[in-house]
Amino acid sequence: SGAAAAAAAATRSSGDAGITVIKSSGGGPMPYAATSSDPICFEYINTGVCGRLQRGEICRYRHLDASHPDVIADRVRQGKLPASALAAPGGGGEQSVLALATAAAASF
Repeated sequence: SGAAAAAAAATRSSGDAGITVIKSSGGGPMPYAATSSDPICFEYINTGVCGRLQRGEICRYRHLDASHPDVIADRVRQGKLPASALAAPGGGGEQSVLALATAAAASF
């Protein structure tokens, strides 16, 4: 569309070598587009902040909420949460799982 072309033209700058550089409109680094088989960023889970992204680097780990099922399953595998945490979300126990996950994160 014309508006998109105008916006793209506004973000371009010409270098000395005749190379056109298109600058990203985003303000900060973007997380890596991870898949469900990729590892979890434990710094993000435990602190809510990823140091790699803050430094402008690429983090190749998944940034999940502490109540995400993959995070809960990982904590159960590590023995940091009881196995009963895996069954809780079905019967309205999601708040209790979040409380367990938060308590486990606070203990690190």
